[in-house]
Amino acid sequence: MIRPLFAQIFAPPKGARVGNALRSALEWWHRVLQLDLCERIPMREVRQPAIELFTDARGYPPRAAAVIFRDGDFAHTSMEVQAYILDSLIARADNQIMALELLGVALGLSTFVDMCRGRVVRCWVDNTGGESALIRGSAKRLDHNRIVHGVWAFCLANAIGLWIERVASDDNIADEPSREVYSTLGSLGSEWSEPWLLDELWCETHHGASAPA
Repeated sequence: MIRPLFAQIFAPPKGARVGNALRSALEWWHRVLQLDLCERIPMREVRQPAIELFTDARGYPPRAAAVIFRDGDFAHTSMEVQAYILDSLIARADNQIMALELLGVALGLSTFVDMCRGRVVRCWVDNTGGESALIRGSAKRLDHNRIVHGVWAFCLANAIGLWIERVASDDNIADEPSREVYSTLGSLGSEWSEPWLLDELWCETHHGASAPA
């Protein structure tokens, strides 16, 4: 989110104009700096099993899903991605699949935040673009960048150690709930959790209540 600030160095001298990219970046920094984030490194390591979080998305109709395994507990969630979220994205001809995959990660973290807080979360994604952006901590396009930065800021604020891993689409257990299929999860005893996508994970301009299912 620092790129729009540096871009002003090379902007033509047309007066003090704040465009959408710069405004979005400044709003993001304003919110994040107020969190007073810091990282604590314990002197004595406390080993706990990593929490496994699988995420996925469907391009059309747009839907995101997540499945979590934590200390023997097994839960899943999924939600239709609302039009106002899609309208905030840069227009593309690919059904916004990378953004939706990133929103799947955001959905899993915010829905299961109480299970993830203070723990290492190994997040499995099957989209190479989303995987690379999350590992790198940034994306080339502003809308993708907002989601990536929102995810990492959220993890820092909730003491979540996020680790991104790659999973093949055929092996991704979150693939079924992203397509509204729950038979496998039901046979495994997974519990349904109401979806909860916090605005702060994907945008700077808040719409009030978080996105419903």
